[in-house]
Amino acid sequence: MRSVATITPQDFVRLARQAGYRIEIEEPVVFECGFSECGGEHTTGDKLQEVFWVVHVYDLGVDYFICGESECGADPLFEIFDADGLECLFADIAPGWTRPEFVYNDD
Repeated sequence: MRSVATITPQDFVRLARQAGYRIEIEEPVVFECGFSECGGEHTTGDKLQEVFWVVHVYDLGVDYFICGESECGADPLFEIFDADGLECLFADIAPGWTRPEFVYNDD
């Protein structure tokens, strides 16, 4: 990993796949005068949006609170398994000018 930079979204998709996760990365694109089209795919917003990656994570196990089986005060309403490993991996190697934001999908 040190010999080749991990910097593009596709690099992170491959890295996540090697770690056993299925993800997609969405990069919000901010409207730029002279480049973007009115009504096009670019949105208006804060310039800081350019540093965010939206990481959609699929196929994670989810454990829900079940009435009659779960215990109040001991069991959470829901718990997503294995998410911490992926978040830690991305935090360690994501470029410093980016901010991965994780969205957990149950597709």
